[in-house]
Amino acid sequence: MRTKFAIVLILLFLNRSLLLSRFNPRFHKRVSKKQLVGFVKEAKAFIRIYGISMAVSEFQNKKGLFFRGSLFIYAFDYKGKVLAHGRYPNMRNLNLYQKVDFRGHFYIQEQIKMVEFQKKGFIEYKVMNFKVNRVETRLAYVEKVNKKIWIGASILIKK
Repeated sequence: MRTKFAIVLILLFLNRSLLLSRFNPRFHKRVSKKQLVGFVKEAKAFIRIYGISMAVSEFQNKKGLFFRGSLFIYAFDYKGKVLAHGRYPNMRNLNLYQKVDFRGHFYIQEQIKMVEFQKKGFIEYKVMNFKVNRVETRLAYVEKVNKKIWIGASILIKK
């Protein structure tokens, strides 16, 4: 098990595109689209190597590999059920299929359609940030893992 983990880490660090695009909150103030995509691809590789149950635990661990500043992974099934949510672990097992953003769009359904038909892509949506009491625009990158699971992450868009 440790050998697999070490191999994954070595491969990730040797891959120049991931190394250069990897988001680290100590060095980067904002997350680029390239870093967002690299982050999700890293999580997808983790799932393929360790399986979904170990990945879910890691995604929900706020001190884990997939919680970097404002960046975290979420995982869903195709019916809208939350399998893991890095920011809000208590959302696990909730069904967000009917969740609407502040434009009235079913943004979880939009993400599901994106991964079903295009396997990966970007979706923009608006949510309320209760800490600063304003509506914010977020850009999500989502990617299909298999026939049962898809994952994603999102960043704040400053306009």
